[in-house]
Amino acid sequence: MGRVLILDSDAIIAGALRKKFIDSGFEVVVCDDAQDAILQIDSRAPSVIVLEIANRQNSGVDFLYELRSYIDWQFLPVIVYTRFSETDKSVLADGLTDVGVSAILRKADVTVGRLVEIASDMSSQFATMGSVGDGLAVGND
Repeated sequence: MGRVLILDSDAIIAGALRKKFIDSGFEVVVCDDAQDAILQIDSRAPSVIVLEIANRQNSGVDFLYELRSYIDWQFLPVIVYTRFSETDKSVLADGLTDVGVSAILRKADVTVGRLVEIASDMSSQFATMGSVGDGLAVGND
């Protein structure tokens, strides 16, 4: 399937995501801290990243800017899977287009199963093309 890096400081959510991705055939790395995520990516890049933008330890936005500052990681698919409200999601979409976010999905609207499907599609697309899509997908899939 591919390798997914999950960056979420909520251990319960991260654990549930980890289990679902493993059950779907992914290799999974879970990080609760942006610096650890960067180190993990440097060690072995994933085929897709699932990010909670509102992490306790540090800003997911800062992580994205650091991630995209490395030329090798500029096209890694990133899915923001967030607890933010619909209004916050719209504001986020405006602010995240320049850091190459592939999709913004609200946890309240998108099941973990659907997240895995979306991540799988992006991972496959990235593996065959080296990059994903033509832009940001903001939805309640």
